Amino acid sequence: MFIIPEIVRQNLVLLVEWATAFLQIAFVVLSIALCISVLYGAWAGLERVLTMHAERNKMQREIITAAPGHGVWLREASGRIRNLSLDARVLIATTGDATQDEMQAWSIFQSLHSTRHVQINANDVKLLNEPPRAIDLLTHVQQVRRALIVGNSNAGKTTLLKHIIMQRLSTSHVVVLDPHAAPNTWPCEVIGRGSDHRAIERALDGFLALMIKRYREIGAGQNGHDRITLVVDEWLSIVGECQNASRVIVRLICEARKAAIDVFVGSHSERVASLGLSGKGDLKEGLEIIRLRYNQWTGEREAEITIGKETIPAILPGVFENGVWQVEKPELLLPRPEPNAEEARILSMHGEGASLKQISEAVWGKFGGAYNEKIREVVKRWS
Repeated sequence: MFIIPEIVRQNLVLLVEWATAFLQIAFVVLSIALCISVLYGAWAGLERVLTMHAERNKMQREIITAAPGHGVWLREASGRIRNLSLDARVLIATTGDATQDEMQAWSIFQSLHSTRHVQINANDVKLLNEPPRAIDLLTHVQQVRRALIVGNSNAGKTTLLKHIIMQRLSTSHVVVLDPHAAPNTWPCEVIGRGSDHRAIERALDGFLALMIKRYREIGAGQNGHDRITLVVDEWLSIVGECQNASRVIVRLICEARKAAIDVFVGSHSERVASLGLSGKGDLKEGLEIIRLRYNQWTGEREAEITIGKETIPAILPGVFENGVWQVEKPELLLPRPEPNAEEARILSMHGEGASLKQISEAVWGKFGGAYNEKIREVVKRWS
């Protein structure tokens, strides 16, 4: 029997242990390298896909400069081709004829919009899609009964509303709700000046009562009511401070037209939540939405009107130059609001000393914190 010397056996064992440790370390290193390679490949693939997508979008959205006299056009990603040579927009007929200021403006425009510049001949202009014909905004709004006017700061909401009011002063009694109005901002009766949101709450309830009163008169055969135009500016401030704002404006939008009450609402946002119309987004379909936009880089103002699902470009009125305000009509006497049947029952039981639980069970058949809060709101509103 062959006997391995002890020293040789120890060396062999040590060699095997080292080899095993080396293999384990090599396995770990290879595993880490494989994971890094897989992650890098995934990242590189995603980056490539995103780059291709960006390049495709860039190719789909390009600036087209026609021959002299035919202006500058923009082909958007949607395929729509829009003329940029209107109003105060940047106009470069050819790069050779452009001034230094035009080239600088052109560079800023390209850097902002990531566009591609293409030169075409005059004969190719006829191949461009004709942009939608813009309509005159002031002529159109003469027939509008309910509208939401949306625009960012300096977009021209107040100027447009002034033009609309001047159009209607001779044929309608105009009332403006504006908590931020200066003494000479509006040419008509103003409610809420000085951030008086309580006065605006009372006025909203008064308009609701007026609408109900007119419908009662219509039901009795009385017609021919004088037209009233309600203009609500700074709507986001009003809906945030006046508890009845959302409830009243919803009813006025839905019902006021046949009662000869027109409603114009000015707002910085058209998001349903911001307007206080959460859960009632379909109400916007009954409004004409006039969107105003201001580009702080170019000083350009744009307008468009959405009627149902159709959006039409519009021509904005010029600067409002009439600085003389004369209120020729007396203030509108709004009827005193009346509680509805449910509110009248709550007020009656509260006046008789009934508890919140008794009132809640009698009116709704239920009780709890939400119903107690509703009772308190009714009592506060009519106290």
